[in-house]
Amino acid sequence: RYEQEKGSIDELNKMKKKLADTIQKMERAVLNRDLNLASELKYGAIPDLEARIQELQVKIEQEESGIFIRILQKTELIINYFTFIDIATLTTLLEPIKLAFYPTSIQNNFTNLFN
Repeated sequence: RYEQEKGSIDELNKMKKKLADTIQKMERAVLNRDLNLASELKYGAIPDLEARIQELQVKIEQEESGIFIRILQKTELIINYFTFIDIATLTTLLEPIKLAFYPTSIQNNFTNLFN
């Protein structure tokens, strides 16, 4: 699991570097008046890289929140074992903490349900 998360973060860093390099390449193309190359980069490669970066950020965010949720679920079981507080009550008490670690998109959808 660690290697998978590390791989996602490494890929994200590579994509960000590739995006920065592509932007520099586009700027050089504009300065050299190579407008074909500049437009190909501006309207093709750069948006594709930005979309991929966005996907990777969402994936990493979901992986991180999933790990925290599993830790909280195990914590509920441990607290239940030692305090005899039932799981339903613990879940209700810990729900705001869990919500804080969900990805932002899920948080917005969840809070919109109650507004």
